[in-house]
Amino acid sequence: MKSIQRIAALVALLAFGVPAAATTTLPLNTGYNYTLWNQYAAPGVDNYWINIASFPTTNPAVAPAFVIQPHPAWFQGPFAAQGGAWISAWNTYNSQTQIPAYTLFRKCFCLTPGFKNASMKFTVRADDNITVWFNTMTNQLVAPQQGHFAGNVAAIPAGTNKGFNAGKNCVYALVEDQFGVAMGFLLDGSVTADGLLPSAAAGVGQSFAPCQCQGGPAPGAAGPRDALDRRAAQAAEREELETVNAIIKYAEARRLERQRQRQ
Repeated sequence: MKSIQRIAALVALLAFGVPAAATTTLPLNTGYNYTLWNQYAAPGVDNYWINIASFPTTNPAVAPAFVIQPHPAWFQGPFAAQGGAWISAWNTYNSQTQIPAYTLFRKCFCLTPGFKNASMKFTVRADDNITVWFNTMTNQLVAPQQGHFAGNVAAIPAGTNKGFNAGKNCVYALVEDQFGVAMGFLLDGSVTADGLLPSAAAGVGQSFAPCQCQGGPAPGAAGPRDALDRRAAQAAEREELETVNAIIKYAEARRLERQRQRQ
């Protein structure tokens, strides 16, 4: 039934390019495969949560996250009914030789022009520390804190119904490895809206194929539509780049200060 609903929403969006009548709910879980609508196997690769910056730097520097088996001290499940798994910038939970370390993960989804009733709700766990932003660095959904990675503590809850844009919207999760031993990230939650594309952005290139993700005002607004789309896309790209660079600068400052304290 869920697959039929998703297909119907996709057909409506492709046919009309405007919000579908029904509300769409999109999982944001780490380790979730939108191609098959279930959990990626571990070990594997998450093509929707993308590692966009890390220290030590991975090769390539920007790449899909790895789906990993959880460290024995981490929450072991049960995981979300629709699927989900721990992820990392590396194909193991083991810490890298250079500590302190960090990884910035990004997952993006798309709201069509004229979307309504958007909201997001999730819980997170991470080893060691976690901070989460939505679209801009001023919109912080999870303040920097210890990641509640163990199964005997509750996951960190978060959510919002503000800060959504027509077009691409991105969740940024900074995971910091302060003490070594292990590093990983787990998110369980979803975004809901009228006019939400039924799949997250795939791959490093952030593709929504076969759909297109267009920003700007709702259809019928004054002015040439193509020009409005181009300006909206350019503004969104600039804002996204500014946000990513600001978070990386923040992460590097925290890493260098911790490195200084360890000396």
